Amino acid sequence: MIIKFFTRQSRSYRQAINYVKREQVNFRFIDKKNLPGDSVDGWVQAFQMNEDQRHKKSRRKDAVRLRHIVISWNGQDNVSNEAMRDMSRQFMNLYNKDSLYLIVAHNPDEVHPNPHCHIICSGTDIWGKALDLNNSEFTQLKQKTEQYQRDHWPQYTHSRVEHGKGTRSREREYWLRKRGQVLHKDTLSQTLERILRQSGSFTDFVKGIEQTGLALWQDQRNGKVVGITFNGRNHRFRTLGISREQLRQLERSPIRERSFGRGL
Repeated sequence: MIIKFFTRQSRSYRQAINYVKREQVNFRFIDKKNLPGDSVDGWVQAFQMNEDQRHKKSRRKDAVRLRHIVISWNGQDNVSNEAMRDMSRQFMNLYNKDSLYLIVAHNPDEVHPNPHCHIICSGTDIWGKALDLNNSEFTQLKQKTEQYQRDHWPQYTHSRVEHGKGTRSREREYWLRKRGQVLHKDTLSQTLERILRQSGSFTDFVKGIEQTGLALWQDQRNGKVVGITFNGRNHRFRTLGISREQLRQLERSPIRERSFGRGL
């Protein structure tokens, strides 16, 4: 799953709720906790009253009054409503079980190409304490939520994200693709997959890469080709979609000479 946080310093509860409940959206379900009322007016009033109880020490002008959280899953997983509700609730329980929040689940739409949940969350809990998170705490929160998905919904393999080293880069790539931007990484992956399909051995694979004009990247310890160098950056084969098992199969295959042409 991909989790994104958006913060607001204003009390724009009505605007946020109206956005996630807009008529153009194909809703899945609506869920909430610690939030009385059954209408937009009632929810806005509850958020405002809760904010009025904010502790004085955190009533600065730039304090976060509202958090808009988006949790999305890969469309290939066909995630059920039950799973989306459970994982969204678990995320909020880990974040702060005493916060006010509204969950609105959507099918893919013009903004988010995958099934997702919008969570409108208060800036303070029901006791008036600010719900602040630093970057390290937010990372830990995502890791714990991801582990919950692995433990309780292991069938959704396409929605897994390996949080830790490189996570921020992967999430950046995700949002760039959503905006329709073509990444060099995607082009390289397609090129390597084409060469792989035409290769009968690892030697064929390496030769095909060289014939397209790409630079090989060798492990300095053993001299083995482990990836390519492009625009001054090294990319391992596995980060470009070529699995270890595919490479092992090539290494076990007999050597054959083939022609691959040039260019990406």
